[in-house]
Amino acid sequence: ELARALGRLAKEGWRPRRTIMLADWDAEEFALTGSTEWGEEHLDELRDGLVVYLNVDASTSGSSFSASASGCLIPFIEEAIADVADPKTGRPILDVWRRGRRGGGVTALSSGAGRVEAIGSGSDHTVFLNLVGAPALDMTFDGDYGVYHSVYDDHYWVTHFGDPGLRYMTRMAEVWGRMAMRAASADVIPFDYARYGKEIGRYIGNLGDFADLKEARGAADDLTEAGRALRRIQRDPSRIEAMPAAGRARLNQAIVSAERALCDEKGLVDRPWFKHLIYACRYTYAALVLPGLTEAVEARDAAAARAREKVLAEALRRSAARLR
Repeated sequence: ELARALGRLAKEGWRPRRTIMLADWDAEEFALTGSTEWGEEHLDELRDGLVVYLNVDASTSGSSFSASASGCLIPFIEEAIADVADPKTGRPILDVWRRGRRGGGVTALSSGAGRVEAIGSGSDHTVFLNLVGAPALDMTFDGDYGVYHSVYDDHYWVTHFGDPGLRYMTRMAEVWGRMAMRAASADVIPFDYARYGKEIGRYIGNLGDFADLKEARGAADDLTEAGRALRRIQRDPSRIEAMPAAGRARLNQAIVSAERALCDEKGLVDRPWFKHLIYACRYTYAALVLPGLTEAVEARDAAAARAREKVLAEALRRSAARLR
């Protein structure tokens, strides 16, 4: 449905500023093979130009919106679901989501109500987040999906139990399409690094008092401040309109490179394929935030914690510098 709608817009003359590519991956259940092989094959091109990856794995098994994402995408998600009506209540999905339930859950990525959670693995966004270093999200309309991966997971179950009338699948196309169009059409890419810096500061705070982590906290604050300066531009249409095209292009390239800067080409200890220093996964689907540092703290290894804090702080300062 999303492809049909975007195709109709294109036939009517709509042209985004950036390319929208739709992908339907094969072999997801076999070590994410289809998306991973394609991402590795096109790695240089993707690192140069990929703005964001919008993942929908299990679109709909109920009515509860759920999302996990890179921290810079949290307001982007909230703004999109504020503009789409929940079919049961007629209220914005954002309002229903904030009052909704937790639990149920299609996958381990499901966040439940009212909060965009940190993103882990278990679906096809993994190569784009952890190897390419692009912001990514995964979203679903969640429910009691007791037939997942069984012979009963069929059209009858969806149309009688999971989503009668396919109303929430339609809403997913609306949410997904708005996200794609906004990311592809905005004069200035609409990602919030002030929110990202705050989220990273919260992750650091959750590690407790095993290590001081003062350097990492200060670097997260630096990213927050650089993000606030960016938001002042993003929220000022007159300032954006006054920019020459080359200035907007440089600013957008800085926004793209700010996420890449949060990666370390050497990768994580024992897992060098995973380059991102903010998000990885445990040896399950579950999110592991600040993976190198968190693993050192959990192992009570003070020397490793100091070394990995330094690497993290350097990446945070590098990202802030790109924005400045």
